Amino acid sequence: MQAQLALWFSEDGTHPEVNGGVRSVAITNGGVDTKVSRVLAMGFHTAYLSNGFGRPIVDELYFDTAGRGIEITRSADDALVRGCYSNAFWSSKLGLPQNQHGNMAARPGIAYDFHDQCDGLRCVDCSAIGFATGFRLSNVWAVTLDAPNAEPAGQPSTATTRGILAENSVSHTTILNPLIDGFTYKLDFQHRPLGQFPHTGPEGRTGPGQYGTASITVIGGSLQGNDSDPVGHRAVRLGRGSAGTILAVNIAGFNRTPAVLAEAGVGVWKFIALDPSLSVRQPQFEFADPADRRKVLRFACDPIDGSAPVQWSFEGPVVLRDLPTSPAGLPPGALWRDRNDIKIV
Repeated sequence: MQAQLALWFSEDGTHPEVNGGVRSVAITNGGVDTKVSRVLAMGFHTAYLSNGFGRPIVDELYFDTAGRGIEITRSADDALVRGCYSNAFWSSKLGLPQNQHGNMAARPGIAYDFHDQCDGLRCVDCSAIGFATGFRLSNVWAVTLDAPNAEPAGQPSTATTRGILAENSVSHTTILNPLIDGFTYKLDFQHRPLGQFPHTGPEGRTGPGQYGTASITVIGGSLQGNDSDPVGHRAVRLGRGSAGTILAVNIAGFNRTPAVLAEAGVGVWKFIALDPSLSVRQPQFEFADPADRRKVLRFACDPIDGSAPVQWSFEGPVVLRDLPTSPAGLPPGALWRDRNDIKIV
């Protein structure tokens, strides 16, 4: 069974020597308006694959697969994935790494993969257990994840795992009430320049007209860290060029490293009223480049250090205390501070 699982996972379509370069798929939709409801798929590389401009509906699909759970690309408005669930129906007997309950075999693949010209898709009340990446959004528009739930199970400590990975252009996308436990990065936002991201569309192409400005909103939910998570684990990683808003998200279990890591070159982000647990004893934000502190607005996001009552803070693109105190070397139009006066060069 372990050898068979390794075969199924290697059927990703990139190895001609494996199954003729074809991956095994339980259900394939060529882009028509179809509905799949109350189906169980086990023992394939991918449970459901839709590639076309139709409006697929996937309702209560249960899957135990090796590489992908549900993959949709080029969907039209009103595509819906609802009430789907990944679990270890048969693979828990394979002797692979398991989570603390001992019943979820690890998967190196992606549970829900929505990419390239997905426009208006909704994913509601879906669970991803055991996969290295729970939900992946790449080069999509107006996708909504409503109450996504993900846990990585027993992946090797050297593997980089992600609860929700939003990469390249993820425009007008909303994540509501995520529940993410474990993973290296609970939420991972990446937005590379057009010429520097992998082509993930059909036949290795990008989705035409889809790559643009990153814009993503996260509202509510909980991001949980654990001592057993990989070293350096974070609630949120903000990659270069990424941008969006995170509102009223609960964070817990980040006592050794700040919960939010902003990588160099991060775009403009707005954090409003993060709700840390009482065990959080250090600043919530870490900046790879200190200059990027002025790109990340933080309102009511003070650390709880036990030394004083919580204070309301306001930091963003212009932080008065960080302004230069001399106009020397500043370009025209730049702000600088002359004691208590703000001046323009």
